[in-house]
Amino acid sequence: MKMMRFGESSVTWVFAQQAVSRLLVAFKFFLLARLLGPQSIGLIAACLMALSIAESLTEMGMSHALIQRRELLDQRGLDALWTATALRGLLLTVVLFAASGLIARLMNIPEGTAVLQMVALVPLARCIASVRVVVAQRERRFRTVALLTSSFVVVDFVMSAVAALTYRDVFWVLAALPLSEFLKAIASYIVFKTKPRLNFDTKPLGEVMGFGRWVWASSLLTVVVNQLDRIITVKTFGVQTLGLYQTASRLAQFGVADFGIAMSQYLFPNFSELARRDKSRAAHYALALFSQLGTIALVVATFLCVATRDIIQLALGGQWSGAVPFFRIFVYLMAAGVLVGLLTSYLRGTGRPSRVTRATVVQLACLLASSAVLVPWLGPIGVAFAATISVFVCAALMLWDVVSDDREQIRQLLPLATVGVPVTALIVILAQVFSSFPYHAVGLGFVCAVALVLPLQRLRAGISLTVRRENVMRVMHVVLTPRHSGAEMLAATLAEVHTSKKNGVAGVMGINPCEVAFRPVWSKLEEKGVWCASPARLLGRLGRLRFIRATLREFRPDVIVAHSVIPAAYARLAMKLTTSAIPVVTVMHAATNDDYAGGLLRLSERILKGDAAAVVTVTETAANNYRSRCGAPRRLLIIPNGTDLDRFAFDENARCRLRGEFKVDDSVSVVLQVGRLSPVKNQAASVLALNDMLLAGQSVELWLAGLTEDPSYGDALKRLVEQHGLSSKVRFLGSRPDVAALLCAADVYVMPSGREAHSVAMIEALASGVPIVASAIPVFEFATRFSGVVTVDPASHRDYAASITKVLAQAKIRQQRDLSAYSIERVAERYAALFGDVTSRPRFGTGTAQEGAT
Repeated sequence: MKMMRFGESSVTWVFAQQAVSRLLVAFKFFLLARLLGPQSIGLIAACLMALSIAESLTEMGMSHALIQRRELLDQRGLDALWTATALRGLLLTVVLFAASGLIARLMNIPEGTAVLQMVALVPLARCIASVRVVVAQRERRFRTVALLTSSFVVVDFVMSAVAALTYRDVFWVLAALPLSEFLKAIASYIVFKTKPRLNFDTKPLGEVMGFGRWVWASSLLTVVVNQLDRIITVKTFGVQTLGLYQTASRLAQFGVADFGIAMSQYLFPNFSELARRDKSRAAHYALALFSQLGTIALVVATFLCVATRDIIQLALGGQWSGAVPFFRIFVYLMAAGVLVGLLTSYLRGTGRPSRVTRATVVQLACLLASSAVLVPWLGPIGVAFAATISVFVCAALMLWDVVSDDREQIRQLLPLATVGVPVTALIVILAQVFSSFPYHAVGLGFVCAVALVLPLQRLRAGISLTVRRENVMRVMHVVLTPRHSGAEMLAATLAEVHTSKKNGVAGVMGINPCEVAFRPVWSKLEEKGVWCASPARLLGRLGRLRFIRATLREFRPDVIVAHSVIPAAYARLAMKLTTSAIPVVTVMHAATNDDYAGGLLRLSERILKGDAAAVVTVTETAANNYRSRCGAPRRLLIIPNGTDLDRFAFDENARCRLRGEFKVDDSVSVVLQVGRLSPVKNQAASVLALNDMLLAGQSVELWLAGLTEDPSYGDALKRLVEQHGLSSKVRFLGSRPDVAALLCAADVYVMPSGREAHSVAMIEALASGVPIVASAIPVFEFATRFSGVVTVDPASHRDYAASITKVLAQAKIRQQRDLSAYSIERVAERYAALFGDVTSRPRFGTGTAQEGAT
């Protein structure tokens, strides 16, 4: 079952669009900077600044409201929305065109009147685009939107580049902007197969306008705040200084902010969707993402700051050396701007645009106050400092709003302090120490890249917010080797039950290749819709990690269930190395009920324990041993094993068929033991008991079903059989897929184990109704309350043989046992409840320990 990695709503498309757009815009900007110089760049910046302010004055925020609201507008409502937007664009174009001369004089750019008139066409072109573009964003159809947008960014780039190289004139360079926007508007109707329809009825827009007024207010304030420093610069220091200021800002944005812009674009509809389902979960994600993104932004900004002179020289040339001090400040402004974009997406997505407006008002006030103090003192550099300080204040205020939603999660911000700040300090120190070395910026870049590997991986995992539609839960069970053994059969059965549910998708992954005898079960699981994966050959440690990573990337589970110690270690280590947010549930199955008795295993568990969303044991003894060995995990539960009771119910036809295949008539009693050949299963005791029974003159056979886990023990067992001349009376059946039929064919089932967990094999035998003789160990005490179950110490093979003989002497009837508590359906319900709980909260940080039995 293959999954699309680049599906319609994949985050890849958002980042691809942003990458294409920003790279081309940046390349165009740097090309123009080299060709036209600071004076012309200042003129372009002033004209685009006037456009941004004018657009923000009439921004109604209805597109954001349409994405955020719970229900989509009907067609008449969408037509009314398009009509209002188109009228806004027309009005704005007319006003800008008529006032172009006045605006040029106010901004001290009288030569820019004609350019402003050209730019005035842009609002109309943008506002007449199909409203279905916004609907596609709401529905998270990122691929369609990305392809449409990116195509016309390319068109604008080509036309601007040709105009710059041909005319070297600002007017013709900017003429490409309205033309590409008109072409994009036309294409939007072709792509979404719609036509513009006028509807002047504003009633459907009431709720949209209510939300939109806050978006309008915050957008207006944001634009004013973002452009106020440029207004101060151009009015106070002239167009050429504005050119240096704007170019440094653009270059810094290209280095730091573009990733955050793309992420915010992706997160807004995702936060909206999450908030509609679980608002607290959205807050957890926002804080965790803030921490990782803040770490990355701080480190990258510091590297760019210390490498500024080399970057300016390489990108723009010597004529732009005046931009160096601006750039050093702006990289931090853009780092804070990335975080503001993330927080804005969260607050708007959770229906609180007023908080964004409030923070922006504070930012504006801070900018004005800082400028009044710093500009007379520092000149144009003071404007840059004031702008940066105001953005940090805005980010702090918005972060406080998010933290207020769940104050306990403030620890999610620890990576920013424990990774971001120390690495930043290291880069500054290294820059000072090696400043005289040529190409020292290359070495600093390497240090920066190495330090950001884990934060980037964690961020990558975190932004892949899979909003489960229709409550679909994707569960991946991880086992060591797909084979006929208790843990593996439980995983397979749970996956089968989960897949049979309406909204369940389950998989089973083997770290080792599937055993040949298990392949029929593997195939049957796949036929029932279970996603199955195992390597074709035995892998080394690194190969296993790569296989797990690739399989999980393809399956994209919501939760991982690792059965037994080794799969748990590999699964959690793979999640730790990729810093994935997928919760891992560890299930302990060891026969000793003491999975971490070994020192090395215990050490690894103590290291990886924090990466387990929950630890499940099958007995109280195992839970107590885990606590004493490894301490309290985040959550510890006891869920006894279960099985498909109907599958193991007695079937007379199956009994006759199998005994016929083995040529065993009803006069011969069959003693069955199922379990891997190993000392702990103690098959030798059954062989010795069989010998005593045969010496007593009984007609009996011993069937041993199970894979050979310990070859030396298997060989010793066969020698024991030959030593007593029992070769014709003992059948080594190997790994069998038909355990249910074997139980039907048997007259007594034996389990002389020295140790067991909560044995699945015992539950299967109980379900078949066959009489049982088992070792007197604590884990089998639960079975003694059922009829037809006898316990004995198999160390005395004579007592063991006597117990089997006594059971066989009774009438061969099947016992009726109420095993509803051990049905796989009930066990699956318990696991499903656990999965729902561990996926209801994100897994970026640690949580409080919880314990209990279900």
